[in-house]
Amino acid sequence: MSKHYQAVVVGTGVAGVMAAKKLVEAGVKTLILEAGKRLNREELVKISRATARWDSMAPYPAAPHARHADPIGDPDYITSTKKSYDTSYVRHAGGTTWHWGSVSWRFIAKDFKLKSHYGIGRDWPIGYDDLERFYSEAEYEMGVSGTEIPHIDSPRSQPFPMAPLQFTYMDKVLEKPLESLGMKLYQEPVSRNSRAYDNRPSCCGNNNCIPICPIGAQYCADMTLEKVLKMGADIRYNAVVNRLEDDEQGNITGLFYLEPDGREYKVTADHYILSANAIETVKILLNSKTKHSPTGIANQNDLVGRNLMDHPHIYATFDCDFPVYAGRGPVGITGITQFMDGEFRKSMAAKKFSILNGNHLESVAEQLIDKGYIGEALNKEIARVATHRFSSYVQHEQLPDPNNRIYLSDKKDFLGLPMPVVEWSVEDYVVKSAEHSRDLYHQIAEKIGAKVHVEMHMGSDAHTLGTTIMGNNEHDSVVDKNCAAHAHKNLFLNGGTVFSSASSVNPTLTIGALGLRVGEHVAQLLKHNKQAA
Repeated sequence: MSKHYQAVVVGTGVAGVMAAKKLVEAGVKTLILEAGKRLNREELVKISRATARWDSMAPYPAAPHARHADPIGDPDYITSTKKSYDTSYVRHAGGTTWHWGSVSWRFIAKDFKLKSHYGIGRDWPIGYDDLERFYSEAEYEMGVSGTEIPHIDSPRSQPFPMAPLQFTYMDKVLEKPLESLGMKLYQEPVSRNSRAYDNRPSCCGNNNCIPICPIGAQYCADMTLEKVLKMGADIRYNAVVNRLEDDEQGNITGLFYLEPDGREYKVTADHYILSANAIETVKILLNSKTKHSPTGIANQNDLVGRNLMDHPHIYATFDCDFPVYAGRGPVGITGITQFMDGEFRKSMAAKKFSILNGNHLESVAEQLIDKGYIGEALNKEIARVATHRFSSYVQHEQLPDPNNRIYLSDKKDFLGLPMPVVEWSVEDYVVKSAEHSRDLYHQIAEKIGAKVHVEMHMGSDAHTLGTTIMGNNEHDSVVDKNCAAHAHKNLFLNGGTVFSSASSVNPTLTIGALGLRVGEHVAQLLKHNKQAA
């Protein structure tokens, strides 16, 4: 007979490992299930260097049994209707923190109460203060380098674990012209070491953070997973969770997973925590059609998969009359933060500008070869154009809309499981803000004396949020303030999937903080139940 656990955690991205950390620290008998395998950094670096691809997913080929969103390597996994949803994520141990840019913002306090402050969107059933100590704990676990920004309303009980990385030459060149436009540059908080920390070396400026930090100076959830396993958690790799079962009282009574050969196994536990990202979690729930939940687990009101949010972005390339030498140091250090909050949110989306520090050698070389450059003339022109070019992007807040959704396709994967379909569009609230962002880019170009090309793509920023949205009312949300499914009190949905708003900032630190909060809550429930017994 299969071993019974007190808690089962599905997924080993930052949401899952943070929840598991809290559970094992409290002595909870915990099983972790991971759809993919354990990865090796050295092997990933070799793959990255050998491949002709140069994108975030390049070193992460999916296993046949656990396909993942990869617009270049597997464009057929997600079917997009309406607007293309070109997201990506990694289904292996550590999840997408293998290839992320490590940007680790806290939400602004008002991000949790949009409806109350600005009359748009919706409020979370929790506030900033409910997450603050978990933010601090996540920052220390992930190793965040940062500095306080005076106008950002994210009060702290603990200082940043590390000082920020220093401005690059490019940042120093751009700082004063931007400031004259009222756009002050600040270092973005990042889970990247500015000094040796937690057995990780200091960043040495490889400029290869995406797709893989070659030396491990940047946090990956696999690092916390290693600690959790040493503390005694059990784990099963290549375990693709495909469905849950429930009883007439709404209790989850079992979880089923498939191994690569198609064999199905059942796991039982007191509590179940799905941390499988905002698309894969929806797939599991909608595939779990039972006698008691005929439309899928937690889907009694047809809300599972709805209210999809992301950070639609635009991208700008600047060609300057002076050298900026982008590519020295990590891929991004600084951002413009003044548009992250304000009364303007009543009519258009909040946003965050990031100044990118990637080198442009590949794209410049391709453009010049297409123009007919060869030999030494090509080399000289690459050197000139690449050193004079930098780029930037703006990610925009998106509001929850039940028409933006994920559901199951008739198409099946290797294991016979339905693949995801995404219906996604970008509302006028975002478009208006993006048009303002474009105008600001042209102002910046005029001020610094540069030519600018702005791409109004407004695609996914690979920040899939809100698909099992959190709320107080079971009629307009999927989970309660503790991330417990309204209809299934021993089922917890964990990660960006429960967000009630998207903010304008990267979600990973908030996902980590919520994971810690969920793990602590489940551990307390188990302790209370034991005492009551």
